[in-house]
Amino acid sequence: MARIIIRGGTVLHGPADTGHFAPADVLVEDGRIDRIAPAVEATDADVVDATGTSVLPGYVDAHHHL
Repeated sequence: MARIIIRGGTVLHGPADTGHFAPADVLVEDGRIDRIAPAVEATDADVVDATGTSVLPGYVDAHHHL
């Protein structure tokens, strides 16, 4: 099982008018987003430091939407 935590980036998810935009961690397990939370802990996970970046989990085409 592959686990990756994308840690500390500003996570942009949800519709623009009601979306949530805050620093958070994203846990990806086996290629699927498992959890988005202010702090995620998971054993045996590779960690990607996303501090200072925007994280667009799963569905946003940044080229057309930002």
